[in-house]
Amino acid sequence: CRTYYWSISTKYTFNSVRFSLNTAAKLCGVSRTAVYHWIQSNKLTGHKNIEGEWMIDTQELDALAKEGS
Repeated sequence: CRTYYWSISTKYTFNSVRFSLNTAAKLCGVSRTAVYHWIQSNKLTGHKNIEGEWMIDTQELDALAKEGS
């Protein structure tokens, strides 16, 4: 997650933005399933939106990227 995500996050400031499971997976260079497992194992906090789609807060993704996962 670290390398690709940091190259994007240094270009943009994300304040209270949420990524879909798919977008978070693409930013981290992992599968959608991997991000879902991070949520299930409490490594990452996700919330479902009104359509039932998982959303990941950018601050959570930042914390995971800093951790080096």
